[in-house]
Amino acid sequence: MNSVIGLWIANALVNYGILALIAVGLNVSFGMAGILDLAYFLFVAIGAYFGGVVAMGPPDASILLNHILGLSMPWPVAIVAGAAGAGLVGLLAGLIALRRLRSDYLAIVMFALWSIGYDLITNSSGLFNGLTGLFNVPQPFSTATNALTYPWVFLPIVVVVLVILVVIALGLERSAFGRTLRAVRDDPDLAESLGKPIVLIRIRAMIVACAFAGVAGALTVFYVGAYNPSAWSIFETVAAFGAILIGGRGNVFGALFGAFVISTVSDGVQFIPTILSRSTLTADIREALLAILLMLVLFMNPRGIFSERFGIRVSDGSTLDADVVSRRTSSQDGAKS
Repeated sequence: MNSVIGLWIANALVNYGILALIAVGLNVSFGMAGILDLAYFLFVAIGAYFGGVVAMGPPDASILLNHILGLSMPWPVAIVAGAAGAGLVGLLAGLIALRRLRSDYLAIVMFALWSIGYDLITNSSGLFNGLTGLFNVPQPFSTATNALTYPWVFLPIVVVVLVILVVIALGLERSAFGRTLRAVRDDPDLAESLGKPIVLIRIRAMIVACAFAGVAGALTVFYVGAYNPSAWSIFETVAAFGAILIGGRGNVFGALFGAFVISTVSDGVQFIPTILSRSTLTADIREALLAILLMLVLFMNPRGIFSERFGIRVSDGSTLDADVVSRRTSSQDGAKS
């Protein structure tokens, strides 16, 4: 296999694995709990920054590298630290935004939190080196390989982490807590009338989703060896939501499929030649293609490719689709009135 093609394939697989982690986490907060978290990539960034500074050595002013911590810890510890840091920030954001706000107002507040976090990190050089960001982050096993083979070395790490978190997400999806999340998402007033602490439930979902995002962020900084604010623009958040909407809300396999579609388009546009010496053409085409794809899917199948299907078991052992039950109940209520 041509080394360039092999490098592209390995890099594409790593990018897909990281985006899949992001989508699976967002599926918990947005897909299952209905939290329109427009600040989600802020938590990916928190995971990347915390993971990086835990693994890096002390700050070095001679190369204009200023940051907090600098603990020189092993990369597995740094990944856990990234997840913990993102989860903690997610807890604080949940306490601020989820107590009284829902729907559009919640989305506005979450976007405002993303903007505040972006400005704070960008303009505070003492936190994570400001606009320049982190660099010289130690990469796992980098000393035993080179730039052409490193993606293949890093890929097994991503695969193992992805498998572990997908298993956790599937267990959560099929658990009693997962069913409670859907009840809160679909009818929060009814869930609250049945005694469910909906604020606490949504905050728990937020923490889990943010921890997933933190792991993805930590993997990103270790794969690239650097991280700066350009890596978490608002378009990255749109792409993550696009993966959920294309694949189907509340469905782990839908999130994985949606991430595959988004990742394939993002990496595939690299083969488009530069026209008229426009260095930004590839990024522009990527954004346009993803926007068109998302609009087509929402127009043709608003529930996504793998729509969420949870049935209700009846006395004869068969299973009725939840939508069928809802329609039957509505028609019976209409007939009674």
